[in-house]
Amino acid sequence: MREIKRCAVIFFMGLLTACGGGSGSGASVATPPDSASLSTSASVDLNAMKITVEKWSSNANYPNQGFVSLEICQPQSNNCQTIDHVLVDTGSYGLRLHTNAISIPLAQTQINNSPLAECTHFISGYTWGGVFTADIKLGGQTAAAVPIQVIDGNYAQVPNSCAIGGGNAMNTQNALGANGILGVGSFQQDCASCATRALTAHYYACSSTPCVPTAVPLASQVTNPVAMLPSNDNGVVITLPAVDAKGQVSASGTMVFGIGTTDKNTITSETVFKLDDNGYFTTTYAGRVYTQSFIDSGSNGIFFSDNTLARCTLSRGFYCPSTELTKTATLSTDTVSALVTFKVGNADSVSDTFAVQPNLAGLGSSFDWGLPFFYGRKVFVSISGKSVQGGTTPIVAFKTTD
Repeated sequence: MREIKRCAVIFFMGLLTACGGGSGSGASVATPPDSASLSTSASVDLNAMKITVEKWSSNANYPNQGFVSLEICQPQSNNCQTIDHVLVDTGSYGLRLHTNAISIPLAQTQINNSPLAECTHFISGYTWGGVFTADIKLGGQTAAAVPIQVIDGNYAQVPNSCAIGGGNAMNTQNALGANGILGVGSFQQDCASCATRALTAHYYACSSTPCVPTAVPLASQVTNPVAMLPSNDNGVVITLPAVDAKGQVSASGTMVFGIGTTDKNTITSETVFKLDDNGYFTTTYAGRVYTQSFIDSGSNGIFFSDNTLARCTLSRGFYCPSTELTKTATLSTDTVSALVTFKVGNADSVSDTFAVQPNLAGLGSSFDWGLPFFYGRKVFVSISGKSVQGGTTPIVAFKTTD
């Protein structure tokens, strides 16, 4: 779920017909796990969490969403709760939870004696709400006193500078398609520039109405909780299984913390791509060079521009070729170049019961390698400023062949 301040693509279209839904048939697969299954971390590894791709009551419109359950606590207390259906997002940084999903009291962060709030713009819309502090349990570790955003469209008053030009408000669970977003991307905080100056449509001081833009020190900004773990804090490794090309009801994988710290998170035969200062690498596709391309588990498709591909009638914004197509693109940095093959299917023909849609692709002005890219791969995403094997951070690494 890449933030809009860094790119411009289309994803998470708001209607069923815009998310690969249709009346077509697909392979027969097992019944999806119930919500309780999401509450269990990987049983054999306390340094991992289970990821489940499924549909549920608040995301019936959205395929290709990978969820975890995590535990939050009042800092330095045993007053905790588990929150399920939190979207795993390598395209953003920090934990954002909907206020209706939180049942324990949390203290709001103060900035110059004013309550702190944040407006976060993603490509599909924006989230608004106060910044609070919580301990976050990920696998067997706890990130202590982490600033998080509590999404609440009724908090204070949404500033005009936040709402205007920010797309649709994603301040309800149904609009978000999740109880929250766990941003585990390539940076520690979500607005480095906000540390030195007040930027419009980012952080706000809310001692009065309307809230006013404010600068915020890095330590008080919404922060990638992986970077605050006691160990294995330099990134994540996401592994999802290969899936049926026709789609599936559900799929399960893992997110392991740390890179190069155990045999389960060590880069071996994967190709390492050094990202630029904004977290991008280059994708070349059909003669067009996309210098702002990225790996994004929070996007529900692979997004790029191709005028030769037929557009969908029902699934607006997506591609609907008459037959499944195999496409290739070259991923590159200053020192590495590799060819990647991917599939483009007919989004209108996929059963709307399938949460797993590996060939979902749509129109985008950048090149967004969304969740379909993760199926059948182990993907490493490091955090800038942390030491990691395979190169200077930030990096991503994965096998370029299936």
